[in-house]
Formats: sequence, structure tokens, C-alpha cells
Amino acid sequence: MIRKIISASIFILAIGCGIATGYGVTLASKYAFKNAYAYVSELRTNLVFEKREEIAQGGPEAIVVESDFNETISQYSKNFEIKKNKKAPRISSLSYLVADLDTGKVFLSQNINQQLPIASVTKLMTAVVADETLGLDTKTTITSNAINTYGTQGELKKGETYLVKELFYPLLLESSNDAAEALAMTKDRSAFISDMNGKAKSIGLLNTTYEDASGLSPNNKSTVTDLFRLTQYISKYRKYIFEISTEKKIELGKKVWFSNSRFRSDKSYVGGKNGYTDEALKTQVVMFDEDFNGEKRTIVYIVLRSTDVAYDIKMLRDYVHKNVEYK
Repeated sequence: MIRKIISASIFILAIGCGIATGYGVTLASKYAFKNAYAYVSELRTNLVFEKREEIAQGGPEAIVVESDFNETISQYSKNFEIKKNKKAPRISSLSYLVADLDTGKVFLSQNINQQLPIASVTKLMTAVVADETLGLDTKTTITSNAINTYGTQGELKKGETYLVKELFYPLLLESSNDAAEALAMTKDRSAFISDMNGKAKSIGLLNTTYEDASGLSPNNKSTVTDLFRLTQYISKYRKYIFEISTEKKIELGKKVWFSNSRFRSDKSYVGGKNGYTDEALKTQVVMFDEDFNGEKRTIVYIVLRSTDVAYDIKMLRDYVHKNVEYK
């Protein structure tokens, strides 16, 4: 009788251990899969744009026809390799992405899908939509509503008249909020903001929203991956926007607008836009022509919610210079 009780106890214990082990293996498998998927989903590839035949008011429209962003690790490493198994640098930015502009290959990234306020980086989309919906040679007059917008950058005056393309100078160099609002108010402000959101969706910026043209609103939000898509779009279809941002100053009559970019004196700087609000902290999209043993590649650096952009970009660039090698 005692033997039967002991045998039964051992049998029940064995079943319990088996169930516990199976449950543990299941949890471990789920955890491993989840982390592996998260790692692979961090890897990004290029966006492929298809040029439409229709012509918008400012130029050709474009739509995203492929937005894969889920390559395998072996595919991911074909165009370059990290020379050292070195950890990413510790920087202040909550979210960042470093990628090759043309191939879309990403070297470093963190919190790539986290939607955050983007501040005056908004003005990149403002310029795109002003071109495509208003036209560069459309005249616009500065109103009291425009100059009442927070900030004095650009030093625009009520009653002054500019072409849309001329307002791009204070917009992109000095980050003039007045210029942004003047562009939005050229025809219909609500329609302009709607067009900004519509344009975002049409080129695959599915986690991007705009509430104003300046970036003052904390509800102007995006992700580093969406901002990379936007950077690719501008570089392909509206390259002059980034070219304006590389100028140290632009004169128009008696007006002189100076660049506020911290990278304006860097010879490898090929364009970008910075921003700051209390909610967004410091934001930055910036491109450099980096040299890899004689081969120049345009590398995009995007940081959101930074407390020290200059340091963050320097550390990210140092990592790329020391550890990335093209094949």
C-alpha cells in the first residue's frame, strides 16, 4: 500500500514537472521570438518611389510603392559591414536613426517607431507642400496674423510681398515661424495643413501628423523612420530644399537671412533642419557626405528628443567613421 502511494506521488510529481517544464519552454520560446522579431524589425532598407505621370501644381507627385523595412540580417549586411562589434554610443537622444541615404541601409537606430514631437523639422514638409500646392512663383503677402506667430526670426513685416520660393530662405535658414504661417495662409490655412497630412500619408509617413506649419504645436509628431522617408523624398524630388539649408546666408534686396545650423561650416554638410520646443526638446535631420576610403556616401543622421544635438551627432558620426566599411 505504501509502495502504491509513493509510486502515485512520484507519477503526479513527474507530470507536474513535465507541465512546468513545457510551460517554461513555451514562455522562453515566445520571449526569444519576440526579441528576435524586435531585432530584425530594427533593420531598415530603402524606400522605392514611383514617379507618377500626373503633374501637381508645383511639380511631380510621388507615391511609395514599396515600404518593406523587414530585410533579413544577411541581406542587411551586403552593402556594408561593421568592422568592430562595438556597442552604439551613449547619447542623450531618446530616438535616433543613422542610415545611407541612397540604399536606405541603417547603421544605428533606437526607438525607431516611437512617435515624438518634431518641432521645426516640420518646416521640411511645409516647404514641400508650399511647392507642390502653391507653386514656387506664387506671390504671398505677409499678414498681421502671420507676424503674430511666436518668434521673430526672419524679421518679416506686415504688408511685405514675397514669392513662395523667397520665403523658403527665412523658413529654412532662420527657421522663421512667421514665414511658415505666411506660406500656410497664402490661400487657405486649414487646407494647407490638411495637404501636409495628406502628403505625409501619400509618401508612406504613416506615423506622422501635423497641426501647424511651423512646428510650434506639440501635436506635430513623427518617427525617425518616417523622417528618413521624408528625407529620401526631398532628396529625390525637391533637392533644392536641402541645398538652401546649406547656405550660410542669403540676401534678397535689403533682407539678409543667416543660417542657424550648427553644421553650416562643416564642408561635408549637405543639408538638414533643426528644431526646438519645450515638448520636443532638440530635434535634428542632417546629412553629411562621409568618406569611406575614397568612396563618398551621403549619410543621414536623425535625432529626436535630444538635450545635446551637437554631441549626439558627433558621437554617431564617430561611430560610423570608425566602424562602418563599405564592400
